[in-house]
Amino acid sequence: MPLADESCVECRAQVKIEPADATFFRETACWRYPPPYDFYDRDQEPVKNPERFFAVRHAGALIGFYYFERKGDTLEYGLGLRPELTGRGFGEEFSRAGLEFGRARFRPKKIMLNVAAFNDRAIKVYKRLGFHEVGRHIRNFKRWGPVEFVEMEERREAATGDRGAAGGALAWRSGAGSAGTPYRDYDDDG
Repeated sequence: MPLADESCVECRAQVKIEPADATFFRETACWRYPPPYDFYDRDQEPVKNPERFFAVRHAGALIGFYYFERKGDTLEYGLGLRPELTGRGFGEEFSRAGLEFGRARFRPKKIMLNVAAFNDRAIKVYKRLGFHEVGRHIRNFKRWGPVEFVEMEERREAATGDRGAAGGALAWRSGAGSAGTPYRDYDDDG
C-alpha cells in the first residue's frame, strides 16, 4: 500500500491526520511487530496522555500515528507506522509528514525525539531528516527491563530548509479537534 506518490493528487488527498480516539487505541493494541521491534507492540502497558496521539489514515485505513508533547518552546515528536508497512521505505516520507504537521499545528522553536538505541533503521531516517544525537538515557520497562534511548534534536537548518509546498510526498489533512503525541508514552518503571 503506497502512502502517496507525488504525482498522485488523489492519493495525497486520501491521507488524513486526526486526534486519536478509542477505535485507534483498540486497533493499535493488536499491532504486532517482528523481533526486535516487538518492543513497540502497543498492548504491553496502558497509554498515558492519549490526547497527545494523532491517528494517520490513508483512504480510511489506519496506517500509523504521531505523538506530540509540548515542553516549553520544544515539541517532542514520536510516531509509529503500521507493522506491515515498516521496512518498506515509507519511514522517511511518513516521518517528514508528521514533522510538517507538528510544525504547522504547534509552531515550536525546537523539535526533539527519543528512539530506542537498537532501532538503527529509525535512527538512519531521523538523521536523513536533519536530526542529530544530543544524549542518551535509560528507561526501565516491566517487560523489557532497562532500554537505552537516543535523544535527537532537529538541526535548525533542517527545520527551515525548503521542502516544497507540501513538505514532502505525503500531504496531510487535519481532522477536527485538538491534541497531539512521542512514539511511546507508556507507564513504565523509569
